[in-house]
Amino acid sequence: MPETPTARTPLGEWLRYIESVHSRSMDLTLDRVRAVLAALHLQLPGAVVSVAGTNGKGSSVAMLESVYIAAGYRVGAYTSPHLVRYNERIRLERNAAADDELAAAFAAVDSARGQIPLTYFEFGTLAAFWIFTQHGVDIAILEVGLGGRQDAVNVVDADVALITSVGLDHMQWLGTTRSAIGAEKAGIMRNGRPVVCADPNPPNSIGRVAQGIGAELWCLGAEFGHRGLGGTWDWWGQAEATSGYDAYHDLPLPPFNGEVQRHNAAGVVAVVHCLQDRLPVALGALRKGLQDARLAGRLQILPGLPRRILDVAHNADAVTVLAEFLERQQGHRDTIAVAGVLADKPVTALVQRVATCFDRWHVAGLGGERGAPSSVLAAAVREVVPGVPVAEHDDPVAAYTAALSAAQSDDCVVIFGSFVTVGAIMESLAVIPIPNT
Repeated sequence: MPETPTARTPLGEWLRYIESVHSRSMDLTLDRVRAVLAALHLQLPGAVVSVAGTNGKGSSVAMLESVYIAAGYRVGAYTSPHLVRYNERIRLERNAAADDELAAAFAAVDSARGQIPLTYFEFGTLAAFWIFTQHGVDIAILEVGLGGRQDAVNVVDADVALITSVGLDHMQWLGTTRSAIGAEKAGIMRNGRPVVCADPNPPNSIGRVAQGIGAELWCLGAEFGHRGLGGTWDWWGQAEATSGYDAYHDLPLPPFNGEVQRHNAAGVVAVVHCLQDRLPVALGALRKGLQDARLAGRLQILPGLPRRILDVAHNADAVTVLAEFLERQQGHRDTIAVAGVLADKPVTALVQRVATCFDRWHVAGLGGERGAPSSVLAAAVREVVPGVPVAEHDDPVAAYTAALSAAQSDDCVVIFGSFVTVGAIMESLAVIPIPNT
C-alpha cells in the first residue's frame, strides 16, 4: 500500500491510494460505510434525493440539479463513473469539485476510517458527503452506483427516492430477473417517504417492497404522467398525498436526445412536486431548469462534419435506445461504429440490438481488470452480422482515429459501449464534460 497521503497530496496520488485501501474493488455491505460516516459526524444539511435505476440516472440527476439551481438553491450532485476526470463525480452548482477540496475530503475520510477498509467507490461517496456538508447544500442529489439496497449511497436516508428504470444489467451482483433487480433498487425507499418510479413498466417487486416498507409510491402512468407530442409537454399528478389533481403545463423538453427522456423528465418533475413544501420551485424555474440541463456523453452530437455521436450506452436497454435514435437519423451515407465494451457485458446481445445500424465497425480493446479485448467484440460482430467490415484496435483512441480518417463528410461516426470508451475519446478531443469550480 502506498504511503498515507495528506490533505496536501496531489489528487492523482490520492486516487491511487484509495484504490489500494480495500483488497476488492467491490464489497456490497453497508456496515463499514456506516461506521466511518458515524466517525465523521456528518449530517447532510439539506434535503436528500437518491436516484437508482439501470438507465436514466445521469440525465435525471442533471435535470434535478439544473432545476434546483434555477430555483436559487445551493445544490450538490454526486454521480459515477466519470468520463475524463474524477472531479466530475462531485459537483457544486454544476461545477466539478476542485483537486484541493477532494484531497481535503479524502484526508478527512481516511482519518475517520482508522483500520476500516473502504472500496474506491465508498471512499468517494463519503468524500462527497463531507464536501456537501462543508458547503451547507440545500439539496444533495445522489446517484446510486450499483443496485440500491447495499450501495454506499444508501447509508443516508433519502427524503425522496427516484427509480428511473429497471433492466438487466450487473446481473452477477443484483440478480438475473427484473423482479430481483427491482427489489435491489427499491432498497433506497424509506418508510413514510415518497418514492418515484419513472419506469413505464416496472416489475411487481417495486410495489411489493414499497408496501412492505411503508413508502409512498408514485408510479409513471398511475400516480403521475406526461402528455404532449410536440415541443412542450404537460405533467399531471394524482395521489392521496396531493389531495387531488395537480399539473404543470407547457414544460420544455430537456435538451437530451432520445424519446425515453420524456419519462425521465416526468420522474424529475414528480420529485420536485414531492419536495414542494420543503424546497418550493416556481413554474418559471422548473421550465428554465429543464431547458438548461446539461449532460455529456448521452447521445451527444459533436459539432462539425462528419457527424459524431457520443453515447455511453453499455447495456441492452441503453443500446436499444441508441438504435432507435440512429434509425430516425437521415441524410448519412454510412454509419460507422467505434465501440469498446467491458468483459462483464452480454456482448453478443448488445451487438444484436444495433446489428442493422452500422455499415462498418472499428472495435477497441479496453484495459483494466474489467476491460474486454477487441477480439471479443469483433467476434460478436462477425457472428451477428457476417460480412460487415470489422477492424480491431488496441484502444478507443486508435479505433476512433482510424474510423475518422476513413470517413466521408456525410458519414456518421458513433462512439459507444462504455464510459471508458467515450471518456477516452473526449479526453483525446479535449472535450470537458464538467467545468472546474
